[in-house]
Amino acid sequence: MSLEGQNVSRTVEFVCMTGPTPFICKGRVTAVSDEIYQVDLETDASHLNEGLRVILSDTDGKTDRIVAKISRVDRNRVECRRRLVRAREKRAYPRLLAGVPIRYCVLRGPQARQKADDWQQGGVSPVDDNEWVQRDEFMNFSVTGLRFVAQQEIFQGDLLLVNLGIKGRDETWRCTAHVVRVDPTEEDPDGDAKELAVAFDQIPPDALSALSEMTLRIQEALL
Repeated sequence: MSLEGQNVSRTVEFVCMTGPTPFICKGRVTAVSDEIYQVDLETDASHLNEGLRVILSDTDGKTDRIVAKISRVDRNRVECRRRLVRAREKRAYPRLLAGVPIRYCVLRGPQARQKADDWQQGGVSPVDDNEWVQRDEFMNFSVTGLRFVAQQEIFQGDLLLVNLGIKGRDETWRCTAHVVRVDPTEEDPDGDAKELAVAFDQIPPDALSALSEMTLRIQEALL
């Protein structure tokens, strides 16, 4: 079940990780109409801009989560339009939608693994700058991997170099990963864009710690 179609005046966790600073607070859905959710928050949200993506999570711990985009803000009252419904996950480290800015590139060929290892240990980039892709930081992540949409041709098993950041922090980390699944996107299943599931092969301890902290902080707010 999801918030859609249920009685209004339900308590939710409201999470926005795409603004200048993370914003997490409790609120109450007071109206749902034509995929538009009206949420009265406990905290003033005037600093949030239209177009930012948010997560609405029912505090019963059972229903699906709503991924929505803000359409209007009036102090602590926010209206947002539903974009996706995400099933609540039960894993120890659930995947979460949050600010994880990355740059990545694809390596192929017989020397790909050695080139990836050399780069991960501080070597120069084995590809030209124009082969690196800057990704929208709003993505699905866990401590073991990432899920995001790619526009270029990528295949299951491809090796990736990933320059990983965490929203609000200055550090970036060099990681290597491989593509474990390539799926059509939910919004445009027949389009060229594909949703990638990526698993880390090598990730520095500091990066793993940063992802763990972010995961646990958002998990505490959502569950």
